[in-house]
Amino acid sequence: MKRKRKNHVNAGKLQENPPELRVMVAGAGTGGHLFPGIAVIERLREMAGNVRPCFITTGRPIEKTVLEERNFETREISAAGMKGKSIWGKMASMGLLLRGVLEARRMLKTFKPHLVVGMGGYSSAPVVMAAWMAGVPRLIHEQNRVPGITNRLLARFSNRIFVSFTDTVIPGAKDRIQYSGYPVRSDIRRPPRRDGDLAEEGGSAAQKPMVILVLGGSQGARSINLAVTEALEHIENLFDFEFVHQTGTADEAYVKDRYEEKGVKALVSAFFNDMAAVYRKADLAVCRAGAGTLAELAVSGVPAILIPYPHAADDHQTANAEGYVAMGGAHIIWESEMTPESLAFLMMQYRSGKDVLQRMKTNLERHAAGDACGIIAREALRLAGFEKAYDG
Repeated sequence: MKRKRKNHVNAGKLQENPPELRVMVAGAGTGGHLFPGIAVIERLREMAGNVRPCFITTGRPIEKTVLEERNFETREISAAGMKGKSIWGKMASMGLLLRGVLEARRMLKTFKPHLVVGMGGYSSAPVVMAAWMAGVPRLIHEQNRVPGITNRLLARFSNRIFVSFTDTVIPGAKDRIQYSGYPVRSDIRRPPRRDGDLAEEGGSAAQKPMVILVLGGSQGARSINLAVTEALEHIENLFDFEFVHQTGTADEAYVKDRYEEKGVKALVSAFFNDMAAVYRKADLAVCRAGAGTLAELAVSGVPAILIPYPHAADDHQTANAEGYVAMGGAHIIWESEMTPESLAFLMMQYRSGKDVLQRMKTNLERHAAGDACGIIAREALRLAGFEKAYDG
């Protein structure tokens, strides 16, 4: 049964006191699913004014930290993944899914959303399915080039499916798929910096140290941390480089000590809250190939040496990385072939090849030129019946 919807606003003009648009966002658990949902809500608030979001979470610390900082309303749901589990583990996850659907139905009755937005991840499944049962409009977004199992399932229950890569395919959903790109938060969508912010004042750009940004995701990546710090032994003219290194909690002290031993200028932290400032410092990144990281690098114009996580579900990081290599903005090193020597060689190669880096920056910025948040937000307004609640 479909909910009867109507517009409450004048065409092309945002009312002084616009009606409340209630949006339920599902797909938390990791930053890769959480941050694009926040980006869409930011744009909806710019376009429609009075937007009340409710984020459905699994109660993980990263969800609480990120959402509490923004004062977003949250509710917790029962959910668990099935990928890689035994038959008994999968049965337990199915039980949690059924419980989650019942919980989501109660949430829908009390929150009464005009729209449900699914951002992928197992926690979005019960919410989108419950919304389908209740006739609440639904859209989902797939961040990775290869769609995850949850979004492959939810595609059949969704009115619109947005994707970050032009060649993403979801069987049976071709007529409802629309390319949007990856929705990046507004604080990161700023003009990319040029000529190292960390470098000393004065001198030409060519004389300034190259700033290497090392990322392993919010939890860090032990193999990347070790390889980069060991690569310091093999870099000629080491003081031509500076480092900004996100380590994760476990390796922070160790990595700081290695840079200090070499006397290399480095900003080291377990986790950076202001990623926009971090990206503006960087000339080159060394990182995994999560869709969110790649999209943020693209809008910031930062080329990358990518080391795809080899155990990612459906090997989606390899597919993501290959997509960025194809557009001319990245270089891949496979984890099995990553050595301190190979990383040191590439860093030195890019340090001496500023023209190559500039072409890579240009390729990334061209790819990131679209307005993913705007595309998704406009369709969200249309599905919710609020398409005339904003100017333009």
